[in-house]
Amino acid sequence: MLQMNTSLRAIPGSFLQCVPALTYLDLSDTIIMALPGEISSLVGLRVPRSVILGLQKLKILDVFASKYTRWRLNADDGEEDDVAAKAAEASLDELESRNASIKFLGINISSVAALRKLSGFANVSTRRLCLKDMAGPVVLTLLPSTLFDMLGGLDMLETLQHLAIRSCAGVKDIVVAGTGSADSDNELRRAYRLSKLEKLRLLRVSHLETIQFRHTTVADVYPALRRINILNCFELKNANWVLHLPSLEYLELHYCHDMEAVVDAGETTGEEGTAAPTFPCLKTLAVHGMRSLVCLCRGVPAVSFRALEILEVGQCYALRRLDGVRSQKLREIHGSDEWWQQLE
Repeated sequence: MLQMNTSLRAIPGSFLQCVPALTYLDLSDTIIMALPGEISSLVGLRVPRSVILGLQKLKILDVFASKYTRWRLNADDGEEDDVAAKAAEASLDELESRNASIKFLGINISSVAALRKLSGFANVSTRRLCLKDMAGPVVLTLLPSTLFDMLGGLDMLETLQHLAIRSCAGVKDIVVAGTGSADSDNELRRAYRLSKLEKLRLLRVSHLETIQFRHTTVADVYPALRRINILNCFELKNANWVLHLPSLEYLELHYCHDMEAVVDAGETTGEEGTAAPTFPCLKTLAVHGMRSLVCLCRGVPAVSFRALEILEVGQCYALRRLDGVRSQKLREIHGSDEWWQQLE
């Protein structure tokens, strides 16, 4: 407990590194103006009730990708006799009830109801969003109308910079689709264009097999996406949908055990026939623990990695060919001695 210390001006970062299991930190009635970056090491830190409501000058709140997902929808949610739990957990109501705006919010959400509530806050700019432990249908089809119904509006998409989907069970196929009508392009741009999204992370979406785009292009949906991390999506068949991303610079694939090729002509992408260049800006490609990966591109002779500078290969012992890797900018290939010896 450090509260009621009117002489306390700062907390050393080294102190916070010594208490990684800390869950409660009370700095009320101190004169601390800023916290050190080491605060991020306190992954178990909880946000007590009413704390956010009292911080009327708070402009940045970022608990993205932390273990904290216990946001109550409303302050009174929970069992009647669960007084201690109510007092220990913040509610989304506190974000909305503040007089001042939060210009940068990073948050973890674990239910559709919480996501819908968050998207309706006019005084909050959600910049980093992690969807964690959310159940979904086997085939998740995202139409403009369904997305609007899910979120209750589309304003949150305009500010989102970093999106993570983590441990969401049940979803096998994701289909981003237009309406198919004559004005589908305009409607789709209004509904789906995440113009500021730069980072996308898929982690342990264990049953996901395909991601497809229909009646639209991935470039329309993610024009600014620069970095993609796909980890422990064990049943994912390929990453065909990233082929024509105009701004993609970094692609990382870890432990996608069923993936035989990063780009596979035998699988549909929803963008067949497009004349857009392939991987126009991709500088780094990292593949690790991909036990079924036999080639980078299969059956797609026009694919090229024209901007590739770094290729990282780890524990991909079935990968013996580097199809399409002809970039004049390529300066580093990282791999084990064993992998180099079997490379054709």
